[in-house]
Order: sequence, then structure tokens, then C-alpha cells
Amino acid sequence: MKKGFLHVALCGAVASAASSCSPITAETMITKRYAEMADTSRFRIFYDNAEIPSNAEPLGVVALRDKGNDINCGRERVFALAQEEAVKAGGNALYVYQYDKSGIWSSCHQITATILRISPETTPGQDPFAALHRPTGDTTYSAQAAQSLTLQPQYVTPQVQFGPPPVKKRSEWIAEFETGPAWRAAELIEQPDAETQAYSRRLMSGYSLGGRLGYFQNYWGISMVCSNYLAGTSGYATLYGNRLWLKTRDRITFVGPEVIFYSYSPSEKWRFHCSVGLGYIGYVSKRTNSAGIQEKHSGNTFGTNFALGADYKFDRSWSVGAKLHMDEGALGSITVTDANGNSQTTTLPDKQKESLNNLGLHIGLKYHFGSKEK
Repeated sequence: MKKGFLHVALCGAVASAASSCSPITAETMITKRYAEMADTSRFRIFYDNAEIPSNAEPLGVVALRDKGNDINCGRERVFALAQEEAVKAGGNALYVYQYDKSGIWSSCHQITATILRISPETTPGQDPFAALHRPTGDTTYSAQAAQSLTLQPQYVTPQVQFGPPPVKKRSEWIAEFETGPAWRAAELIEQPDAETQAYSRRLMSGYSLGGRLGYFQNYWGISMVCSNYLAGTSGYATLYGNRLWLKTRDRITFVGPEVIFYSYSPSEKWRFHCSVGLGYIGYVSKRTNSAGIQEKHSGNTFGTNFALGADYKFDRSWSVGAKLHMDEGALGSITVTDANGNSQTTTLPDKQKESLNNLGLHIGLKYHFGSKEK
């Protein structure tokens, strides 16, 4: 259980690693500048270019992006800095066309926006504020007359419209197959001779084979994962005081649910993730001698699973990825079954527990289906 909490803490550490020691700053590219407008109390923020009035004039671009060591970059602060730069350039509106919420890889909210200047003194059909102020059925509206109207509270435009744009809620199912080299992360027990030591060492490396099926929504997901560490070798080794020719096949299996946290690149092609799982971990080792007599060692216990990686989505339904993956657990007892089916279970002392820890470098192929956007 302590390992599970350690992995959760590690995910948290990864999530906060991008935060360091300097406040986020705005970068601008101004193509046209005006004197600051006298009244910016109705500063507007657009997230859909279809809503931008036809008389809006672009003045440049403002961007607030995390450079890897930024702090004080919450949503309100980022939007306030963007508004300040727009006002300095003589603008009174922003069109936010890129907005990244804080996530695993950056604690900062990040935006890129076009600075706009919208003149309030226009004909009724062009006035960007006309829809907010014009009474129903009024065909003689003018911008000047609107200033004297008593507005209903719900029509009053706030000074700054903080908050995220209407981000679409995305959900999907993902099925994944993954494989790659793997290694036992346990201490190798000292054997009676060099030959047997080399035999045991060959079982400390193998390959991993696994898969998962999960449901994901925006920045997190839940999945059921199954991963297997597989290793095998053959040769001479000393067993029970006798030098024998042996063939050994080891398998360590983890099965259980996991929680995954995601962070996206601006293009959303790349997705970075960190996951923690808790579940069953089992061990089976089958040894066969030259006479064909088989002996099986087995056991199971509570285990944990941890992974850190990245995916690249090259198609609407497919993505590939790589991850560093670890399963952990320690057997407190082991059962030995001989060729006749007779079993004997031995309780292992704390300092002699069989470590099932294994580390894998996985390459995976993912299939995305059931995608929905709201």
C-alpha cells in the first residue's frame, strides 16, 4: 500500500515539475497601435470567430505560454495580463484561439489570442453591443441612445470575462496492446556456483506483454490493465545439490484497475500521461529437467502498477506510444507443486520474500473508439 501512495506522490511531483520560480509574462507582436481607449469597461473576450463583429480590427497577437519555470499563472492572472497588453495597444477585445488549461506537465493556464479594436460608434447593424442593448422592436436604435437605457442586470457586460472558453467535453474508449523489453528489479540471490548464478541471472531479463481497455474523458481516465513479465532460459544448474539440465519459464502477471492522468500538446497530437494501478500480482515458475519431470513454483499477492509515457495520435482512431512501466509486489509465501500434483506452501521470512518487481520499456498501439464531444 505504501508503494501505491508513493506512486501517487510521484505523479503529483511530475505534475508540478514544470512550476519553478518566475512569474509568467506576456509576449506580443503588434502590427498596428492606437491610443488607449477611454472606456474599456466593456472589454470583450471571444472564443468563436463567428461571433466577432465585422468591424473588428486586428491589432496583433498576445501569447502567454509556459516556458517551463513560470509561476503565478492561474486562469485569472493569465487573462488579466492578456487584457492589459490589449488595452496598451488600443484594443478593447480579444479573440482567444488557443487555450491550454493546467495539466500534468504544466501548472499554468496558457493562451494565444488576437488583439481586436471594436469601435462602439457604428451604425445599428454594425454595433457589436447592439444585441445587448437594443429593445425588442426598436428600429431607430443608435449607439448614443443605448447609453441612456436602463439595462436589465443579466445584460450588463462584466469588466473582464474571466474563465475558460466553452471547451468541448471529449470522451472515448481506448483499447491498447503493448510489448517491449523488461527486467526483474529484484536482488539476485547468491547461488552455490558460478554456473547456477549465470542461469539465475538470465531469468532477470525478458520481455513484457500486456494490454488495457479504458474509458477516458478529457484529462483523466480509468482502465483495466493486464501486464505480463515473461522470461525463460535453459542449461545446467545445481538444484537440490544435484547438477541438472533444466529449462525454466517464469511469468509475473499484474491485473487490476488504474487511474490515468493526461496532458495534451497545443496541437493535441501528443498526449503525455502518468498512471497508478492497484490489484493482483501473481508469479508462476515452471522448471523441467532432462527427464521431463516438471516442478512449479507459484504465489500471488497485492501489487501496484506505475507508468509514465507519451502517445502520438496519427489518425482519428489510432495512436502509438512509449512508456516506462513498473509492476511491484512481494510474495510472503510460495507454493511448490511436484510432478505428481503434490503441493507444499512455505511462508517466507520478511527479509527473504520473493520480490516480483519488474521494469519494462513498452511500445504500444492504441485503438480509439466510441468518441463523443459535447
